[in-house]
Amino acid sequence: MVYFFDFNYVFQQWQSIGIFDVFLPFCLIFTILFAILQKTQIFQARKGIDMVVAMAIAAMVMINPFVADIMKIVLQNTVIAILVVVALMLLMGLAFGSNKPKIWKFVGYMIGLVFIVWLLGRVADYYELYYPGTMLFSTMWWQQNLPWIVPILIIIIFAIIVISSGSDKPKGKEKTFGGQLIKLLSETEEDEGW
Repeated sequence: MVYFFDFNYVFQQWQSIGIFDVFLPFCLIFTILFAILQKTQIFQARKGIDMVVAMAIAAMVMINPFVADIMKIVLQNTVIAILVVVALMLLMGLAFGSNKPKIWKFVGYMIGLVFIVWLLGRVADYYELYYPGTMLFSTMWWQQNLPWIVPILIIIIFAIIVISSGSDKPKGKEKTFGGQLIKLLSETEEDEGW
């Protein structure tokens, strides 16, 4: 009889004993808290005390299954966001090579902001399963408020660009937001010697 080693079976066993639901979130919370305690030096950088405090807090947090579920949602959706961003970076590299327009940095920041709002929405939707109501960034909140949020954002952005670029001061003495935005849209990274 021939036996084959199956990684799928190994991961199923790990899932059944709680490695992904309890152990890994515990390790993540412990590591983050320990690093924060070491950096802030609340207990004068005594590693033993920092370790015990971080372990106790992580254990108390893991007692609440709601926290573990929220962590799973956040981490799973963060991985999805990272994969999308990496795919966009690969496509941008294929399309532009080393001569990437500088605007892509701004676009990247905006995509990151959209993913953060999307991630908050996923967490809010999960939270509403247990505590019904219109929570900020939930799907219901966006459905109710999107018709007035988008026009207000467009008006604010347009007003900032018009006000900051409509200056009577001589050129060279001040860098306006509108002028910098136009420069950003027209430059490439090679123009700055990147």
